[in-house]
Amino acid sequence: MSIKFKFGNFNLSIIYIHDISSEEIYKKIQKKIKQSPNFFNNVPIVISVKTIVHPNHWTQIYKAILDTGLCIIGVCHCRNNILRNIILKSGVPILNEEIIKTKYSKHAIPNIQKNNIKKTKIINIPIRSGQQIYARNSDLIITHNINNGAEIISDGNIHIYGTMNGGRVIAGASGDETCQIFCTHFLPEVISISGKYLLHEQLPTKFLNKSVKIRLQDKILIIQNLF
Repeated sequence: MSIKFKFGNFNLSIIYIHDISSEEIYKKIQKKIKQSPNFFNNVPIVISVKTIVHPNHWTQIYKAILDTGLCIIGVCHCRNNILRNIILKSGVPILNEEIIKTKYSKHAIPNIQKNNIKKTKIINIPIRSGQQIYARNSDLIITHNINNGAEIISDGNIHIYGTMNGGRVIAGASGDETCQIFCTHFLPEVISISGKYLLHEQLPTKFLNKSVKIRLQDKILIIQNLF
């Protein structure tokens, strides 16, 4: 049986680590995970090390992050050669920044491709927990229910006409800040448009289980009733 190697383009979550103690890093990450455990469940993590001043701190930082249970697949933004060698010796790959497409990052620089949004992808089946739907260069319409732990991603707008029982919903994934999310039964784990996101705990309760639309205004996510 032959083996084929192909290059892929993946959405990756990046954690920006500042040069603080490993104990503090552990506490901050654990706090985030407790706030929204499903958000971090089985999510591949990349560590940005550009703000680490002392290369010798890497070993303790790396162990602290691993102890939280996160799945680290690599490191990015490494400018220090000494730090680079220490990271490589620890067995962690240093990723080419050109192939990293950040997800849920407030600091992500959008790669706007508005003119590439040409068609609409329609899904007429339930979206199960752990399942990911990605509408590349198109809008996305979901006519069925979305279960907790599912992930819905579109480079364009997203319309959900079923019941949202959790799940992560990401519109404008390629950086288009004009994209919107429309939902007839609003109860997500996470919503995001062009890298700006809100966790379930941050959502105003008055909009939960209601018909809503979400848009960006001055880099802030705005939620409004549909009717």
